[in-house]
Amino acid sequence: MSWRYVGETPAAYPAYLDKATGSTLVAEPGGVYDMEPADGTDYTVEPLAEGEEPTARRLPVPPPGPWQRAKTTSPSSSDKSKE
Repeated sequence: MSWRYVGETPAAYPAYLDKATGSTLVAEPGGVYDMEPADGTDYTVEPLAEGEEPTARRLPVPPPGPWQRAKTTSPSSSDKSKE
């Protein structure tokens, strides 16, 4: 699923990868991105009751911030001309 960054200033999300580039997600206003949590960013949720095991969870996609679902997918995260 693709997401459009609707923030007013660029933002870096070091815990996420831009799937198009394979690099850290750096969102530009109006940019559309396919993203995923970076390796090693799972976090552990401690058990609420005695005897339960801790569970590993992935970070949410999209990350917290000004994101909207994109209506179309662009071939590249930096190609905004078709949006």
